Amino acid sequence: MTPVLFLAAPKRMEDAVSRQIAEDVEKFLQDGVKVALASEEFKTHFASVGGWAGWSEFVATGVNSYTHQPMYSGIICIESSLGKGTAGIVEKALAHGKKVFYWKNGALHPAHELKEIDSSDWFGGWSLVY
Repeated sequence: MTPVLFLAAPKRMEDAVSRQIAEDVEKFLQDGVKVALASEEFKTHFASVGGWAGWSEFVATGVNSYTHQPMYSGIICIESSLGKGTAGIVEKALAHGKKVFYWKNGALHPAHELKEIDSSDWFGGWSLVY
């Protein structure tokens, strides 16, 4: 089964931009990894997972009901400053030992921590440490 990485692009990002980043990541990895766009996955799964808490749990720890394999092998962030939704995904992924990466300058950098900067800032109140 082809590993799938979840590209955690901000909601404000245009799909064409996140698609290009996904293509760049796939070229960088060169080993049959698929990159799933957050916007497309959100449209497909959000309504069935019970809101934001369910969404972050689904992305971080969800498994395919047919194969019993993780839905996503890892999470890729494209900004180090994260909003509440992405921070929730990253926090749960790291807690469950899932790989989290930061895509910067054409390479994937392993992230190992999430720092809360300002929880009242829902658009950038968390910082990815890589």
